[in-house]
Amino acid sequence: MREAGHAQLVGLPYGFRGFVGTDVAVPWVARRLLQRMDPKGRRWTDPYDIHNQDSYFAWLVEPIALSGGVLTRTALALWELRDDLVRAFPEVCGKDLPRFADWLKNHGEGVRAGLHPIFLEPVDPRDASARRRRSTFGAQLFPYDSIATERAGDLLAKIDLSRPGAMADWLNEPIPGTAERSPVITRLALLLWKVRPDVQRSFPDPLETNQARYADWFCRHASDEFQLHPDLVAPVLKTLPRKTRLALKMRREADRTAARPEAPVASLPETDAADGAERAFGEGQMEAPQIAPGRLETEGHRELAVNLAGYFGMDTGVGQVARGSLLALRHGGIAALPVPLDQDLQSRTLDGRVHFDEGAPHPVTILHANADETPRALSMLPIAGGAGAVKIGYWFWELSHFPLSLTDRFGHLDEVWAPSRFCQASYEAVATVPVRYVPPYVQSPRTGPPVTPSERARLGIDPGRFTFFFAFDVLSVPERKNPFAAIEAVRRLAKRTAKPFALLLKVSRARHDAGLLARLREAARGLPIDIQTAPATREQMDAWVAACDANLSLHRSEGLGLLPIETLLLGKPVVATGYGGVTDFLDGTTGFPVGHQLVRLERDHSPYPAGAVWADPDLDDAADQMLRVIEDPDEAAARGAAGKARVEALYGIEAAGARFSAEVERVYGQLHGGGRPPRG
Repeated sequence: MREAGHAQLVGLPYGFRGFVGTDVAVPWVARRLLQRMDPKGRRWTDPYDIHNQDSYFAWLVEPIALSGGVLTRTALALWELRDDLVRAFPEVCGKDLPRFADWLKNHGEGVRAGLHPIFLEPVDPRDASARRRRSTFGAQLFPYDSIATERAGDLLAKIDLSRPGAMADWLNEPIPGTAERSPVITRLALLLWKVRPDVQRSFPDPLETNQARYADWFCRHASDEFQLHPDLVAPVLKTLPRKTRLALKMRREADRTAARPEAPVASLPETDAADGAERAFGEGQMEAPQIAPGRLETEGHRELAVNLAGYFGMDTGVGQVARGSLLALRHGGIAALPVPLDQDLQSRTLDGRVHFDEGAPHPVTILHANADETPRALSMLPIAGGAGAVKIGYWFWELSHFPLSLTDRFGHLDEVWAPSRFCQASYEAVATVPVRYVPPYVQSPRTGPPVTPSERARLGIDPGRFTFFFAFDVLSVPERKNPFAAIEAVRRLAKRTAKPFALLLKVSRARHDAGLLARLREAARGLPIDIQTAPATREQMDAWVAACDANLSLHRSEGLGLLPIETLLLGKPVVATGYGGVTDFLDGTTGFPVGHQLVRLERDHSPYPAGAVWADPDLDDAADQMLRVIEDPDEAAARGAAGKARVEALYGIEAAGARFSAEVERVYGQLHGGGRPPRG
């Protein structure tokens, strides 16, 4: 090592000690957080780079408004990674935030913990709820200015933009309406837009949809391209988001260092980022590299990506829908990153925190966990990553009234997606966040040719009998699934027809309630009912759906109704209680709805409380509907075909992909527009 020059090289600083072009060291907290958030570099390919507006550095220092004040993600990550801080400030986002902020800044503990002051500067214990939201300007301004495009070039040619003199005030006047909405677009900014066709293509609506992005381009690049005096840039610059001003300031520091490599790296002044950036322009020190017209970022080139957290490995309805959402998002052009919540967490825990293989780097997270599971699921994700990000709950619920005991779960999220109109109405009655109707993607059980008689026989189904299929999970509240009603409907149907028919009744996880299984077998004694209890794979369940002739679901309520949807996707008839989520797709033209009356629950059927209501199906009507399916195959086939068309239009991959893509684009539009999904 000595022969190789160790004595000379040992004095060189560690190349990955700090952010590029600064002396701001990367704190251990930021390194540990990056390991959890983005271990594969999907969002931040170079976390040391400060030039990108969505740089890791800008993300770490961004002020996050919380109920108790303002923190940065770095401060939140420090709190999460130190058990002593969790114990000392248990409600760090609320009433304990002022004490935590005081500990960080006034007692110097943040610096002692390895944080540069720039990570602590935005921390503010004042109540964030007192901050006013940005107002919106509702009027459409067209044309944008009284100066026509052809006159703009002539006018600019007569002005020395590097020394505007008395013209500066006129050029800096804001376009009406932009000052109220922020960032400001000045008369000069609009004139430059009018003489640059390439800029017009990239920012076609600079006073509305593209206002924020065009103001950013003006401050980053127009200064250099048009040799603007700093006073002509300052009015727009000071209205940009703080993290953008900070990125420009950091770039100025890096450019100055690159221009004078012999000089030591300058420390970042411990002043307000906006003041520093404005002084940089005022002193003529800010230099932005030119951008070629072909490299201008356009709206269509922004990759939209989400974290999709769910129980992907579980053979449940929630797991099945989560897997479908992953396919639908990707089909719609959204880069969906699965975050599995059902893995072995013990082997993936470091410092008491869960580390996922791919992390959860994106600013939008869709959570496939129901209301009761939401806090636990979110606790597995980095708290600092969720701060300032959009969290969407995709919830299923089976009753028309959402329990008051779970209404606090809305406070963990920015919005909730409902798989059915039934669920949407239930949530909206008590929701404190927006609720959107977003039907899921439901995969067809079979894509090949119809099942042959020999396949039916192999699956234990008599090819000579018209067979209904009914399935339920013992852990999904049997009283709601109502299997005894299905058995009684078969009993009544047997008295009305001599045609051969049967019911295949699949009971999943039957070992969890041996008494229930015994009662089912006793009730089915002497009837053409085959009760299957052996564990079945997803493929086996799909085979049964495809091999049987119709679906029977005498549920008391369904949030969606996956099995009826899967049956209709094969064009087979469905006999089901006409209540709950199935009403989105099931009516007298697409299936055979069974009449019902609403009844109150006399006792708790956890999680469904006593006093709530659900449906009690009319079993005589159920037998009549089953009889119609058996005795009028043409009518059954017609309704099955109509049902197939209905569910494909609602739950098919094309419809779901387009729907998910539109929803994600909407959310990203609100993010890039400087806002969050509006709270209710």
